[in-house]
Amino acid sequence: MTIEDIIDELGEPLNAYDRSQSIKPTEEGYYLYELYETFNFWESKTWFFNNLKEFYDYAYSHVMFDYINREESDWYDFDDETDQSELYQQLISLKNTNWTEEECQKFVKTFDLPMFELVQFGTVSEFFTASDEVVQKCKKYHASLDELERSNLSQGFYQIIHEYLSKFKEHPKENKQQFIKYISEN
Repeated sequence: MTIEDIIDELGEPLNAYDRSQSIKPTEEGYYLYELYETFNFWESKTWFFNNLKEFYDYAYSHVMFDYINREESDWYDFDDETDQSELYQQLISLKNTNWTEEECQKFVKTFDLPMFELVQFGTVSEFFTASDEVVQKCKKYHASLDELERSNLSQGFYQIIHEYLSKFKEHPKENKQQFIKYISEN
């Protein structure tokens, strides 16, 4: 099984990536906060899923990231006949996964690609149901993961709320549509 055979059977990973990237957040949906390395520094991206089945496109495209990266390079030989049976089995397992919140969490915790750190998976609604005390903690600047841990805050949740509060100064539940619009654009 070559990489081309995999793509013929499971689809073009760039298309899966584009589908994942085009999903807009909803109040009933899910999010994934990710850090990725680019030009020797780390940036963040928040992905959204309206249902857990949409998580598959994200998972598929990220497992296939090495291929996507090579496809964009001039030096990669697409006539590579290397046996990719192990990768194929991993991708078939992903395709056949019944994506539950627990399975998404498992994928996030076990994903291992040096250019990405999958930080946090959760529901968009948790931003609206957060206590006022938690939101107040997010207003403060926390310079390290240790500080976040001492404040009992998760990194992805903190980063999203902190950035939102720096612009709007109110709990997301006060204006849900504004929050949804903000996270969809940032």
